[in-house]
Amino acid sequence: MKWMLMLALVGSPALADPPQDQAAQTARHNTELGEAPALQSDRPEFDIPPKRLSGKAPVFPVSHLMNGTKGKVVVSFTVGVDGKASEFKIIESTDTKFSDHVVIALQEWRFRPAKKNGVDVPARIRQSFSFGF
Repeated sequence: MKWMLMLALVGSPALADPPQDQAAQTARHNTELGEAPALQSDRPEFDIPPKRLSGKAPVFPVSHLMNGTKGKVVVSFTVGVDGKASEFKIIESTDTKFSDHVVIALQEWRFRPAKKNGVDVPARIRQSFSFGF
């Protein structure tokens, strides 16, 4: 029964693109996306921080999900004036599969850029992700 449920969840197209309000329920193992956690800057060089506009939580690696492995990733990255994340640096990670999935997800995230004196500026951000059950 456990394997049938696992296969149903892994193969379900609904999990590939869940509505925002279901994401917290169906992907409890990921960072909550309903209200994005406050982004932390390595060096605040802006008046208004960037704000996440869109993006899905990182996918929980299937092998780790099946083994019951939990994890954490702390990553820093730059939010450019174009609203895209780049220049990823893993600060802390319990496993490379978790960090790989975080970077893949962040590449799809879009942000409202940070502002300094009313002008869009790039900002270096630090973000934590927890993978658990």
